[in-house]
This record gives sequence, structure tokens and C-alpha cells, in this order.
Amino acid sequence: MFNVKTVAIALIVSISSFSSHAAMTYGFGNNSCGQWTKERASKSMNSRYQEVWVLGFITGTGLVLEASGKAQKVTDSDAAMAYIDNYCRENPLSSIMEASQMLVFELMPSKSYNQ
Repeated sequence: MFNVKTVAIALIVSISSFSSHAAMTYGFGNNSCGQWTKERASKSMNSRYQEVWVLGFITGTGLVLEASGKAQKVTDSDAAMAYIDNYCRENPLSSIMEASQMLVFELMPSKSYNQ
């Protein structure tokens, strides 16, 4: 059985081999920030699915960062959703993936941006 660290390292190696290609986004990450804002306002089931997608993205990124020796600041889901709400309100044409990436960058200590 593989441990989490081994899988994360394998993921990093496989991702780095495709660094010249754009990353593929699956699921609700493809939705626009405009769609995020609309779904959140109506408190729809899709809103819940989008929230889960964002939290999974943050968690997965945190695991990859940890495996590469970098840290991610800890936050709670309410704060994460507030960040995405604000970002999407200001950038309705961006995707939920882009908003999530910006949140992850915000959670990274400044010293690990260029390492």
C-alpha cells in the first residue's frame, strides 16, 4: 500500500513533466465566477458542489506543497468561501479554478512563491 507522501511525490513528478502544457481542470472548477456568485446567492445544490470542489482543490494543493517541503497557511472553510465570494464578485469572468488558485497563492508563505 502506498503512503500519502509517496503518492504526492509521484504526483509532483508527473505534473512537472507536463509543465509546458496547461493544466486540465475537471468538474466545477470550469464554472465561471459569475456562475459561482449566482449559485451562492440562491443557495442551490450546485453551490454546495462548487464549495466541495474548492475545498478539495485547497486540500490537494496543500498535500502537494507539503510533499515538496513547502507549507500552506491553515484556514477554515468559512474563510475560504468568503475569499472565493469576494474574488468572484470582483472577477465574474474568471473561473472557479482561477479563484481557487488565487486563494492557494494567498495561503502560501511569501518565501515559498519562488522556491
